[in-house]
Amino acid sequence: MMNNGFPTHAYTPPTLRRPATTPSQKPGNTTHTCAPFTYIGRETTYITNIFKKADIRITLRTNNTLQNLLMQKHPPDKYSRSGAYKLTCPECNKVYVGQTGRSFTQRFKEHRNAFKSNRNTSNYAKHALEHLHPFGPIQETMQVLQYQRKGTQFNTIERLFIYKEFSINNHLNDEFNITPNRIFEALLKPSNNSPTSQPPPTPDQPRNNDPPHPTSEPPENFPTRQNQTSAIHSGEEETLHRRTNQHAHAM
Repeated sequence: MMNNGFPTHAYTPPTLRRPATTPSQKPGNTTHTCAPFTYIGRETTYITNIFKKADIRITLRTNNTLQNLLMQKHPPDKYSRSGAYKLTCPECNKVYVGQTGRSFTQRFKEHRNAFKSNRNTSNYAKHALEHLHPFGPIQETMQVLQYQRKGTQFNTIERLFIYKEFSINNHLNDEFNITPNRIFEALLKPSNNSPTSQPPPTPDQPRNNDPPHPTSEPPENFPTRQNQTSAIHSGEEETLHRRTNQHAHAM
């Protein structure tokens, strides 16, 4: 290497450094607003095209993800919500109608505790204790009438269902809280066009689709047994008279 003029010390290549670059600042460069949309079909495409004209970038997403396919969601318990309910006695089918702004499960526990401790805080528990009827589990005793949150309509909904049971004398609620209500009567009254509003036909009255019952008297031209016997006798007499005439002519 010395004969060829190369240096005898170790060669160290120079380090290449790139100059720091800064993003070019264009005069019309502005940030875009992004709006996510759940894709449901052609309606999403039509809406996103409108937003594109307003210089808004659209990002599409879907609910059919792998997590939603693999993770099964259990349906919520129907007794975990609030609203109007009724408790039906499993022995005599008497009904208590109530409302609660908490969960139906919590309200049912309060009725059951009143039954166990013999407290006069539940008309349903009082009825079961006085008549020695079973209290029953929540699945067989409590029925959700309507889901509702606390509000101005809550008391009206409860009064309507109480009035319904009061009209058929099947309630366990306090009667001094029940007053005549023509609006409730109009809502609970069956319509004239309903099949239940028509009285059932009597045994002598035929239904609409049934043929009429036969009467005891036969029609005018109906061949009775007496008419058939008279016709037979008259036919025999006519045959005997014809044979007599033929015998007389032969002699």
